[in-house]
Amino acid sequence: MRYQFNFSTGGESGANIENAKRQSSLGASKPPASADAVIALDGEGGTLSEIGLALKLGRPVVAINAWREISQIRRAIDPAAAIELALQLAR
Repeated sequence: MRYQFNFSTGGESGANIENAKRQSSLGASKPPASADAVIALDGEGGTLSEIGLALKLGRPVVAINAWREISQIRRAIDPAAAIELALQLAR
């Protein structure tokens, strides 16, 4: 079984868009649409839009002590638990 983990760098929206374009052209990053499951950390509008896209596409989303106001997101208390749950939900 092959696993791919992608991490957002955070920062300003414009920088994130440019970084995403660069990574996408290099094949280093995949958007939520290509994920089997998404792990979300606390964030701002960009993170929220990626969560929304993942949920709209029916992808399971696991948050690590964040986004409690979104009922469709599963919760984990630490990164190891989030990875375990995301792998279970992706099957």
